[in-house]
Amino acid sequence: MRKVLLSIMAMFSLVISTACGQNSNNKLTSDILQKATSIQFYTDNGTVAPDCHYEMTVIVSKDSVQLTVIKGYGHQAAYDQTAPLTAEQYQQFIQQLADLSVQKAESRGVPTTGGSVESIRVTDGSNLLFQGSTGKSLTCDGDLSMTFHDLLPNEMAQVFRHPHDL
Repeated sequence: MRKVLLSIMAMFSLVISTACGQNSNNKLTSDILQKATSIQFYTDNGTVAPDCHYEMTVIVSKDSVQLTVIKGYGHQAAYDQTAPLTAEQYQQFIQQLADLSVQKAESRGVPTTGGSVESIRVTDGSNLLFQGSTGKSLTCDGDLSMTFHDLLPNEMAQVFRHPHDL
């Protein structure tokens, strides 16, 4: 009787954990991306000397893309440009992002101290639709940063590739 009870409890736990793990926001799908009003990508180069440190944010909306670069550990933007997007460019970007199969994974613990981080945040107004960080709990089938890079016009893409040159 005890073995049967333990088996039932184990099965119940497995069913509950499987059901809870099927949260639709664990994977960045085309449906989520189509609802988005803002898709934000963030990257930095980790903990380095202040004159070498940078943080970059790319914010994509349905009609524009913005690149902001902060040098050092301050809050003053060294570069902040916005460019228009066509509906076709935006839809291609959404498809490329969906094709990466970005998804949350089991937390891999604390990332290496001082290491660089890439993160993505997808919102619909004030509603958070998806969020994750490659340093801890995000996996994808490709290069997340290059997907954002490829959306940028030439000058902005150059800054994205070489933020140290600012």
